[in-house]
Amino acid sequence: SIAGHPEALYLYAMRMQRLEIRNDNILGSVIDCVSRSADKGHADALDYMIQYCRSTGDDENMYRNALKLHRQGDKRGTKALADCYNNGQGVKRDKGLAKDLYREAEAAGNEEAKKVLKEW
Repeated sequence: SIAGHPEALYLYAMRMQRLEIRNDNILGSVIDCVSRSADKGHADALDYMIQYCRSTGDDENMYRNALKLHRQGDKRGTKALADCYNNGQGVKRDKGLAKDLYREAEAAGNEEAKKVLKEW
């Protein structure tokens, strides 16, 4: 069973997604597999879930996944966490902390964070 293997769950979900079948059951299965992989800490799955939660307006889970990815030292998570604090998504708005997190993401090579700071 792939259930205990977060990378296998994520890869299985991506394979299902590539089938490009526009079927709610397939999409639900993709999200379920990616979510279970993210719950186990798989970095790419966490990033996928951050983007998915952003697109559906699920701010609490976006924040939770961003925090988990940030704690792994992943610059994608740091930038997403900065977005959460900057916009008050899933957490109380804190522009000072957001700016610090954008700087940290930029220092780690995140180009999106660099663009945000230039516009700050």
